[in-house]
Amino acid sequence: MPNATAEVDVSWQRDPNLFLMRAGADLDCALQPIVDINTGRTLAYESLVRQTDRLGFASPESLFEHAHATGVLLELELVIQTKALAKYAGARENGWALLFLNLDGRLLGRRREIEAHLTQLLSAHGMNPSDVCIELSERNQVLEAEAFECEVASLRRAGFSVALDDFGTGNSGLQMLYKCNPDFLKIDRFFVSSVQSDPKKRVLVSSIVDLAHALGIRVIAEGIETTAELHSCRRIRCDLAQGYYISRPVIDTAELKTSYGVIGNEQCRRGNGLSADDVRALVEPLMPLSVDASLADVFEIFERNPRQTMIPIIDAGRMPRGIVRERDIKPFIYSRFGRELLRNKALGFGLKNFVCSAVVADINSPFDPLLELSGSDANDAIIVIDQMAYCGVLPTTGLLKLSNDMRTREASNRNPLTRLPGNQAIRTYLDELAERQGLRRLVCYLDVDNFKPFNDKYGFRIGDRALMMLANILKSLQIERDIFVGHIGGDDFFIGGVEEHSAPLLALLPTIRQRFNLEAESLYSPLDREAGVIIGKSRDGRDQAFPLLTCSIAALDLDQHAPGMSAEEVASYLAQIKLRAKSAKTGIAVAQVGANSTASTLALADVA
Repeated sequence: MPNATAEVDVSWQRDPNLFLMRAGADLDCALQPIVDINTGRTLAYESLVRQTDRLGFASPESLFEHAHATGVLLELELVIQTKALAKYAGARENGWALLFLNLDGRLLGRRREIEAHLTQLLSAHGMNPSDVCIELSERNQVLEAEAFECEVASLRRAGFSVALDDFGTGNSGLQMLYKCNPDFLKIDRFFVSSVQSDPKKRVLVSSIVDLAHALGIRVIAEGIETTAELHSCRRIRCDLAQGYYISRPVIDTAELKTSYGVIGNEQCRRGNGLSADDVRALVEPLMPLSVDASLADVFEIFERNPRQTMIPIIDAGRMPRGIVRERDIKPFIYSRFGRELLRNKALGFGLKNFVCSAVVADINSPFDPLLELSGSDANDAIIVIDQMAYCGVLPTTGLLKLSNDMRTREASNRNPLTRLPGNQAIRTYLDELAERQGLRRLVCYLDVDNFKPFNDKYGFRIGDRALMMLANILKSLQIERDIFVGHIGGDDFFIGGVEEHSAPLLALLPTIRQRFNLEAESLYSPLDREAGVIIGKSRDGRDQAFPLLTCSIAALDLDQHAPGMSAEEVASYLAQIKLRAKSAKTGIAVAQVGANSTASTLALADVA
């Protein structure tokens, strides 16, 4: 309601005409960029109301509540849309980008008036409905499910794309997702906030992203404010990013950029050895149609290409809007009066009536989850995008080939004895840790001491048993505590844990060593076990007494203030710590690294 004070006369707020007149004069709109999460390229803007304080309202929410109470909510919405389109027209000088317009749920029932107004405005600016995305939210949603679905479908038929905002914060999110069938899904700030340090949020958001991609929906991580949040949302495979970390809402369109360097140009790491080129080699560059194309264009493509089963549909920014299946339009193509029916404008048929959703995947994202998500229909295919623009389609056969290649490469990157991830997977893990600043991270190098003389005396079969003993001990940690375990090669192993897994793993290091020492003793003969040593050859060929098998552990403990480190930097740290661990009485050495630590100033500590 109005924020009346003794000093300021706000009686005009109760007069609808005066209120709307002042709104038209004093309100302004800001544009906030929505960018490709991998490259920073600007793909859209969200229009946001500003300067509500000039009308005596502390926030846009209080402004809209007053307009609703006064009975002029629709009229206020039209005023704001007029301002937003004018602002957007100025921003388009930087190149095409989609405009996101928020629509109060209480106005969806008046969709016809809003649609007519927007269409007229767009035409005046030389634009089309495909340039606008209507952003809907559960907030203030008053329509029943069936009516809601009907109105949203009408918006889509008119050429507008649709986004679902604040997903996950209401009680009927999944139902709205099903009924809305949006082009975009916005993950609410609640889930984005601290996602890097909250495992529950990561699991939930990752599941939402997989579900959205299966339905052909692009996911926007909303409210990103830190580097760590950005990196986490990128790893979870969100498509787009929005938030203060990238750019605050901008009133002066001259301040808008075509790309934002704060994002960098860092593609999602697959972790399975596949590259974008591997995927691109299997992508079929089917010629897409614009969402504004006619059904005659569809008929012509299917007639020219009898074996083609689908046509990708894109908008003005080459972003996919779905597919048209040949099987859906076939009855009209080949029936006696089918084409005449579709060409009859009075019946209202158009291309948009036949556009259905399709699975969409970025060429730089992992494809393995899509085996289950894409379904079993051999006529369907995955739409592949590169920097959010249409790239081509990946047929089911191509997806299966990618899956087989991925599994083959994954198997080749596992140690043949222990079946633990090898050096490539360890490198990928370390690269990901480099992004996770703001979290505690622990990485450990384990080396079996005195392994060569033991292997020489007892043979490779018993030596392999010793390595499997340590591998199985580490695998048990992986299962119980979500610890990453890798086999560098030979008698060298690697383990790592992040955030809540770091402290327990550090505390377990002495137990790991003790368990291995105890189990390894069983491999020796009774005489050697009693003696506590074996006789073997030293490096210079002389006989020498070697202690029984044990392992030394070098641990690098990065606190939440430690900078990100490359795999090479981590290896450099661990090499220094390993020398201390070998000479330590406990066989374990830990280096604590904070914000001001360098490779030459390690805080080393033996673990009791």
